[in-house]
Amino acid sequence: LVQILYHRGDYDRAEVESRELVDARCAAIGPNHPETLVAKQTLCVILGVNGKSQEAVELCGEVADEQERQLGPEHADYLATLNTLAVFLEDVGRLEEGEDVRRKVLAVRAKTLGAEHPDTIRAESNLAAVLITRKNVAEARPLAEHVVELAPRAFGEDHLDTLKALSRLGSVFCDEALYTEGLV
Repeated sequence: LVQILYHRGDYDRAEVESRELVDARCAAIGPNHPETLVAKQTLCVILGVNGKSQEAVELCGEVADEQERQLGPEHADYLATLNTLAVFLEDVGRLEEGEDVRRKVLAVRAKTLGAEHPDTIRAESNLAAVLITRKNVAEARPLAEHVVELAPRAFGEDHLDTLKALSRLGSVFCDEALYTEGLV
């Protein structure tokens, strides 16, 4: 039901149902059961969509800590939760922490999947994006260029991830021009 409400755009009801599901799972199988953690991770996303990013940060942090303990630091579910956590850290203005989380995800993805795996490319693109936001164009540029090089092979020329990569590289070029001209 939560997923249906979410996909229909009824985020307020999805949040209510998601909270009830988390409460029910906590009572029935415990707060740290893997199924409860999945429900909590879903609630994190819904909270973020509803503009409750600070609450999402707190809950995502708890879920990530428990997933790391249960699943290990290289598990896909743990890394997905870290990625969600980074989004909400950035939403609440904690860009440096978001960057640190993005670096961690990229390092693990590159180690476990290889540099050309789509999940690694997305992680690299996400790190480039936060670096651009933080105006660290010197570090963002090589990452953005690398993603532009790999994305068409991994996703296809017209895929959204490839187009995002091109847009991010364009942002780097714009920021570099502004700095060079002394406009920033």
